[in-house]
Amino acid sequence: YGLVTKVSEDESGLTSTIDVAGSLYTTGAFRLSKGTGAQLAISGGSVVSAAQLQAVSGTATDLTQSTVKINGTTYKLSDKVAVYKEDGSWNYSYMSLNDAINGDYKYTCYRDKSEDKGGRIRVIVVSD
Repeated sequence: YGLVTKVSEDESGLTSTIDVAGSLYTTGAFRLSKGTGAQLAISGGSVVSAAQLQAVSGTATDLTQSTVKINGTTYKLSDKVAVYKEDGSWNYSYMSLNDAINGDYKYTCYRDKSEDKGGRIRVIVVSD
């Protein structure tokens, strides 16, 4: 799981760059939106599949090591939740969950599927 950090288009088509825990992967085979969480399958250093994650709408508060509350509903975090800081200019950097918990941030959370189907919050984007 990671974050789509760049989307560009040229004569050869659309290219997306996805940050997965600080490692960058580029693909032109999948339509993704910048600034959103993504689920990837990687083989031999290449992206073989990619899907955009679902944003959980609402105001996120009470971030802990295992949960986040969004509009009064508590959601479970993945054990390997990926956290990124957005600098206000659509630039992103990978950060620790502890730093996100201890900072004064707004949170945007992305999940793969609903919790009743085993889903978890997989990616969190923090901003000032």
